[in-house]
Amino acid sequence: MAAGRMHGARIAALAAAAALIASCGGSALVDTGPGTSPSPRTGAFVPAGAVLYGSIAQNTGRPGNCYPVEEAARFALLDLSMHLARRTSRWCGSPDRPVQAIRALNPDSWVLLYRMAPAELNWVGSDRFPVSGRPYYQELRQSHGIGSQDPWFAPGERTGDYLVSRWYPQYMAMELGNPSWRRYWTEQGWQDMWGPNPVVDARGASGIFVDGAVIGPPYSGAAFCPLSSWDTQNFRCLDSTPDYLATYRAGGTWNTQLWRQHMLDFVREAVAWHAARGLKMMFNVWKLSSDYATFMNQVGGHVMEEAGFVDFGRFPPTTSYWLSRLNNLRSATGFSILSTNNLSGSGDPHPACRDRGTECMDTIIWRDMRAWDVLWFAMTSFLLGYDPQRQNGFFHLTMWGYRDTYWLDEYDPRYLHLGRPLGEAQQLSGGAWIREFEDGWVATNPTGSPVEITVPRGQARVLGHDNFKNPASAPAVDRFTLQPYRGVVLLRAGASGNRRR
Repeated sequence: MAAGRMHGARIAALAAAAALIASCGGSALVDTGPGTSPSPRTGAFVPAGAVLYGSIAQNTGRPGNCYPVEEAARFALLDLSMHLARRTSRWCGSPDRPVQAIRALNPDSWVLLYRMAPAELNWVGSDRFPVSGRPYYQELRQSHGIGSQDPWFAPGERTGDYLVSRWYPQYMAMELGNPSWRRYWTEQGWQDMWGPNPVVDARGASGIFVDGAVIGPPYSGAAFCPLSSWDTQNFRCLDSTPDYLATYRAGGTWNTQLWRQHMLDFVREAVAWHAARGLKMMFNVWKLSSDYATFMNQVGGHVMEEAGFVDFGRFPPTTSYWLSRLNNLRSATGFSILSTNNLSGSGDPHPACRDRGTECMDTIIWRDMRAWDVLWFAMTSFLLGYDPQRQNGFFHLTMWGYRDTYWLDEYDPRYLHLGRPLGEAQQLSGGAWIREFEDGWVATNPTGSPVEITVPRGQARVLGHDNFKNPASAPAVDRFTLQPYRGVVLLRAGASGNRRR
């Protein structure tokens, strides 16, 4: 079926489905912009997010290897695999509609369901998910395969064949630059989630999380395997000669500007489509660049910095890298950033975290720094740039890859809250940074040398993981030494405002 007929046949169905949003249990809150949209972050000092994929809670210390809905509902943002919107034993008690159960407990939370960007299509999956999986691959290849009048699949530069990813072989390369394919990805995906006959019941979801939305070299410059050389029995490529996307590579050189333009076109189109239907979109951009941030301020989508203040398991960060993350957060005036700090360095739990729950946070990550200390470094770095008025960010840290995220007491405003920020973060001599709040300050040292810090006014109690729930145990001081790659909270002496109930 030609693309025009496919779209025309669905116009009435899409219009009818749009009318169902209000009657589907409140599938989303209307996103009127980071400064005005309803949010659970209003009372939080640290707006915490969680990323939960695949077999969540498997061998991470959870009783019964399942994730409690009650704990999930405490987070301000949840990024969930698509199948976790369904009844599954991965949720404790296997609720019929886990997303709706979460939103019933926390109506202001953002629950986003994972999709891959239209640069790729899952061609081996057996389940039908929104515009992914084997059924869609088979159908689309018949109508929009290589050589058709409107091809949606990307041909290889060397072979002209379909291209299978060598990194993630469940995915096949698609023509990101084809607007009819992008339109189908958006419209049919929405139909599959919020239409009259959804393949995934997305009622209660706030929107979509889109992976693979980088604007750098396509697929990080990775090689592909021609489909004719793919060994489906052993899941490997029989052709040792690499192939690449013909559209974006010629003569051994990537046309990154063309890829960038096509990706930005997709983001702009998809954000507008979903915003018109009261749905949010968040894009995994890996490492956000300043020009991408400027673009996001214009179009109003949201982003995940998968390499946050802790660069996907690599610690410590360089000072310049750390500062670029802070500047990105401070520049986010029209969108939110999910700052992901993954101490496992992969999608699986850190080796020390198998079956250990939060006990593994005592693990030494670098020199004498425990995971708890890295948490405080990343968390205070985030607080230097987070603006509760603009609501420009979420904070995420995990030792369990994307299989688990524990709600930590640091995120509970009953234990940690300094009130409103009273200004922007300032750099001190020696390279440390500090920011004032109503009841104190946060201070972070992103350098490799100790820094002597004088409390700006009066005295303060220096708080970290070991004493933040018992601040009276910390003496009030007027100066202290902040060690390399550490972050602390300074509770103003005499203040009792570090608890908001």
